[in-house]
Amino acid sequence: MSQPAALPVPIVIFAAILMSQLVLVAVSFAVPPGGSNPSIGPFLVLPAAATAGLSLVAPHLFGPKFDRLTLHILRWALAESATILGFVAAFMGAPRLFQAACTAMGLVAMFAAFPPRDLAGPPRR
Repeated sequence: MSQPAALPVPIVIFAAILMSQLVLVAVSFAVPPGGSNPSIGPFLVLPAAATAGLSLVAPHLFGPKFDRLTLHILRWALAESATILGFVAAFMGAPRLFQAACTAMGLVAMFAAFPPRDLAGPPRR
């Protein structure tokens, strides 16, 4: 009997970072906000947009300096930071619209940096 093939490392890392973002969203809906600063939302959406945008242009900025897996991990971390900023906005009492915007930017950046087939390893049989 042959053992099942292990998932490629990039897919596992991508899934773990994606799940952490979804956990942040779930927690923010399950736990009431701790702050009462609704005006903080725009101040956190701007850096979220910047980090999500940086995730999208990272290959052009950092491509030659890093190997491809490291570059993808950097992109996923930048995308995740946009979702984290939305989580912070929600806990500081900003309207949910700001969290939704940050989360959407983070998830779009995540899926834009999905590991390509050649990075994810050979096809499984």
